[in-house]
Amino acid sequence: MTTFGLILVSQTNQERDHGMTETESDGATASTGAGPFFCNPSALDETQRRRRALLAEWLQVGTVDVQELWDGYALHLDEVSLAAEHVDEFVALEQRCCPFLRLNVRRCPGHSGPVLEIGGRDGVKAFVASQFGIRGNGGRAG
Repeated sequence: MTTFGLILVSQTNQERDHGMTETESDGATASTGAGPFFCNPSALDETQRRRRALLAEWLQVGTVDVQELWDGYALHLDEVSLAAEHVDEFVALEQRCCPFLRLNVRRCPGHSGPVLEIGGRDGVKAFVASQFGIRGNGGRAG
């Protein structure tokens, strides 16, 4: 698998907190060849949006490796990080506002920390890469 650098951007803007590319009155749209998919910022209250942003920051710090999957990315988390401790909470919040994402937490042989898989249908992989700052540079962004 190809390893990617990871830069998770912590943003205070409500739309950016939810990985949106085009703001609408009730959510956001990301267009792909397979049709649009939507983020729903109103699925989270203000406290949940702030918490989700904090959890995303912890993902940035706690991610030790990123691997490309056929439909997204696998974020390997340091077993002693806050990201590893709270990954299930991040998934629960993210699924509420971005139900088009496939989110799965698993354990991987040879890696003691959890692995967060983020993917989805056609177009989601590019969307995830742009929103999470994943770039194919052969290593982790420094």
